[in-house]
Amino acid sequence: MVAASVSVLRSTGHQNFRQRVTLAVLSKTSVAITAIRSNDYNGDNFGISDAEVSFLKLVQLVCPGTSFDVLQGGTGVFLRPGPDGVVGGRFEHVCPLDRSAGWFIEPLLVLGMFAREPLTVSFTGVTSHGPQSLSVDTITSVCLPMIRMMGGNANVTVKSRGALMARGGVVEMQTFPSTLLACDIVDDVPISCVTGVAYSYGLPMSFPTQAADAATSLLGRYFQQMDIVVVAEDQPSESTTSSMADGSDAVMSDHHITRIFSHPSPDNVGIRASRLLLQEIRQGGCVDKSVQNFVLMLLALSSPNTNEQQPTAGALRIGALEKETVTCLRDLKAFLEVEFNVQSDAKSRTVVLKKEWTV
Repeated sequence: MVAASVSVLRSTGHQNFRQRVTLAVLSKTSVAITAIRSNDYNGDNFGISDAEVSFLKLVQLVCPGTSFDVLQGGTGVFLRPGPDGVVGGRFEHVCPLDRSAGWFIEPLLVLGMFAREPLTVSFTGVTSHGPQSLSVDTITSVCLPMIRMMGGNANVTVKSRGALMARGGVVEMQTFPSTLLACDIVDDVPISCVTGVAYSYGLPMSFPTQAADAATSLLGRYFQQMDIVVVAEDQPSESTTSSMADGSDAVMSDHHITRIFSHPSPDNVGIRASRLLLQEIRQGGCVDKSVQNFVLMLLALSSPNTNEQQPTAGALRIGALEKETVTCLRDLKAFLEVEFNVQSDAKSRTVVLKKEWTV
């Protein structure tokens, strides 16, 4: 990792908030984030959210000496990373209901790679919350394999599931100090297998079974090999009715993904998830847009791989250059002084982001 050349970095807006905090801690660079939802004067989303404050407090737990101040009537934050970085240890964190456990686990997986000791955090709260955050199933099926591909070591265990408005979910994350080695994630190969999870809690087993059957029926037109696991949990909670939910998560063998969706009809859950998966396939690339920034951060923080026949500093093929991805690339340059060359592939209609080699 390379620290930024200035003592304080400044950014605006709430986009990529967790990413900027993570990069600030790893580069030991103070950061001032202003204009956080400052235009929503009369709305419910004005200023820094409860989830963002909760994330800052979690960072304080795992990074002793880190401090932050909420400024400008709640629309600004000034973060001072601790001098010792991530120390490791065992912690517990209660997630606010407006974000799932995955929203907190995703950046913490990156921080944990650079901890001085193994890091274990037990999260209590919602285990999936729509498109605003990755489900824990997506993290275990997509994010963890990406970490292991680069030589990292991490585990995420779902001990119980929790739906929106119910705090019954418990997820444990474990990371071990690792040296990440860059790799090229650029092979545009045909999809051979689709795997997924259809689950429910507080609902009959027939609900996730119907969702899985609907997904299999639609996706079976395009793929020969499919493996959708059905999970039904009798989730205890303070309010049984509020914990009732069903959803599905589909993952392709080459790391394309969909996110979590809930709907009153089990059939619609499976069909909706399948259609969104097919849309992602049509976009091309090796990872879904929801995990592009996560993989780019891992590549930016990795060391050049000189052990292969073709040494590489790391590269990633994506379907399209999203606005959030552009912001991510700018943040990586600002905090770590790492740059990626953007190369358009007209034949496959994809984009290859190649990390510049540094000595």
